[in-house]
Amino acid sequence: MARYHVKTVLSLAAAILFFSVLAMAEKAQTIDVYTDAVLPDGQELKAGKYKVVVGEAEKDVQFLQGKNVVAKHACRAVERQERNRYSEVRYAETSDKKEKLTEIRLAGKSYILNLDVQQGM
Repeated sequence: MARYHVKTVLSLAAAILFFSVLAMAEKAQTIDVYTDAVLPDGQELKAGKYKVVVGEAEKDVQFLQGKNVVAKHACRAVERQERNRYSEVRYAETSDKKEKLTEIRLAGKSYILNLDVQQGM
């Protein structure tokens, strides 16, 4: 009987750990855009939470709200010595006073996604 309880407790602990890791991984892929912004190619992003999906070999990035792809843009991954402590976005101001999203840093990743690149680079 005691063996059954130990198995049950260990199974429950493993399940909690597994789902906690999944939740943390999902959080690392989420960014907050605090102001309406534009991507370097002119696509607009409204202020809000976006899930960021990085394409194979860090060549492009997709911005999703729910399951809908809102925007997609080319990117270049720039390696860093250390991992990013939290997710953040960086902006530059355009000539017409709009905020242009230029960089994305995802928590736990050791690279910066630079968005100031041409498509196909």
